[in-house]
Amino acid sequence: MYSQSHFVKALELLILLVVYLAYGSSYRSSSLYLYVTISIWFLVFCWLFAPFVFNPSCFEWHKTVDDWIDWWKWMGNRGGIDLAPEQSWEAWWMSEHEHLKNATIHSLLLEFILSLRFLIYQYGIVYHLHVVHGNKSFMVYALSWLVIAIARVTKGCFIGEREVCHEASNCVPHPQGHRLSCPHRFTVPSVRCF
Repeated sequence: MYSQSHFVKALELLILLVVYLAYGSSYRSSSLYLYVTISIWFLVFCWLFAPFVFNPSCFEWHKTVDDWIDWWKWMGNRGGIDLAPEQSWEAWWMSEHEHLKNATIHSLLLEFILSLRFLIYQYGIVYHLHVVHGNKSFMVYALSWLVIAIARVTKGCFIGEREVCHEASNCVPHPQGHRLSCPHRFTVPSVRCF
């Protein structure tokens, strides 16, 4: 419930503040740095802890344990066709991105432009944090993109495997784990990502 409105934004700002604290030494002498960062640290703290502070039952141990168990069930439950977002993190994730399936080209372009902030983070980490020890070649940047591409392909393998299984009715994993075998003589080769 508070993920997009509080936690995601707070964690992005927290990461930026930590990176700025670690590598922004040239600006620390001015008083403006102090005022700007203190207000942003306060904003991060408020966004991270506001749901807990304004929920008095979060301090009861029994409710905390029940919430922890419910959260583990929610994280452990894989999404399905008719599963509600409250029952699985994967169903929640799919419902969060449902708007992209029917989006126009203009809204997809806007979504892409908003996602470019992660490209700026990557650029800052690769070139301005001296991770590559002053090497400014294109290969360093390409290597960092290769890591991102491998992560995306791995994610695509898992999502694609589940979608193939959902499309073919009554799929069950093969005992050897190399194929998804379905009744009605329909066999789909599984992509192994490990």
